[in-house]
Amino acid sequence: MPKVYLNESQRIKDRLRRWVIGEMKLQNVSQSTLAKSLGISQQMFSYKLKQGFSFVEFIQIVKFLKPDEQEMIGELRRWIGV
Repeated sequence: MPKVYLNESQRIKDRLRRWVIGEMKLQNVSQSTLAKSLGISQQMFSYKLKQGFSFVEFIQIVKFLKPDEQEMIGELRRWIGV
């Protein structure tokens, strides 16, 4: 059954979460490692992964994972429908 979103914000939050998880798997980065880079515990990182990161935290995660810039721009455009 397809996932139903109550609003656009939830849809974008879910896509960001899936992107972070995917990049972590691709680069073999643990939650603990990423949590340390944000200055939070692994438990808090896990919570935020489910509930959503702040914009500043997300930017820190992107800088840590350093995905291909053009790939990230393309992903962001798809997420927001541009």
